[in-house]
Amino acid sequence: MRQEALAVGVVLAFVLALSTPAFSAQRKTGVVKDNFYTDNLLNFEMQALSNWKVKTYKEKPERPKLERVMITKKNYEINPHIVQGSHYTVPTVMIYSDTTSLSLEEYAKLLAESVNSVNSKNKLYQEMKILTETEFYDSTSAQLAGEKAKLFRLKNKFRRAHQSASGGVLQTDGNTRLIEDFNIYEVYLMKRGDRIIVIHFYCEREFYNTNQGEFHDMLNSFKFL
Repeated sequence: MRQEALAVGVVLAFVLALSTPAFSAQRKTGVVKDNFYTDNLLNFEMQALSNWKVKTYKEKPERPKLERVMITKKNYEINPHIVQGSHYTVPTVMIYSDTTSLSLEEYAKLLAESVNSVNSKNKLYQEMKILTETEFYDSTSAQLAGEKAKLFRLKNKFRRAHQSASGGVLQTDGNTRLIEDFNIYEVYLMKRGDRIIVIHFYCEREFYNTNQGEFHDMLNSFKFL
């Protein structure tokens, strides 16, 4: 009898544990069909081009992920002079969302002030990699999906080893030279209810003109359902 009671107690404890938030079912941040991404939380849609791939994230409904979707280019160019194993950037579109009590204008001001704020604890800014080696380029008002938005352009610097003397030489070691260059960031901000939506496109400076058009084609498909 005591063993039966113990078994029942264990089962009840397991059932109760499954009903707690820690054991709640996970879902994907969105659904991908025919290269269309539809966000489960924010109810927007965006189409990736055929040469870009879409990655969603797992989340719990009561704890939405900061990162909503990542879209990366499949066939991308790499500077032919970089040393094998050295840094390069894959053209990428990231969409984030977070809650905020700030207005769009206030949030845009905060983001601009946070560039290169190395001690910032803001997880979104950490994910965007704007807290170090980043320069503010310009900003402007924009329209996205028929709604008011803010556009920022930033430069994010990096250093890597080259086999040629092109670019700004920082250091020489035999035939290898350390070159400083930068990624270009395009960042769109929108406010939807109590949430800020951030669309962050980035790629290397020398391939920006090639990839910017494709990014804008995808951006033009962004809409709320």
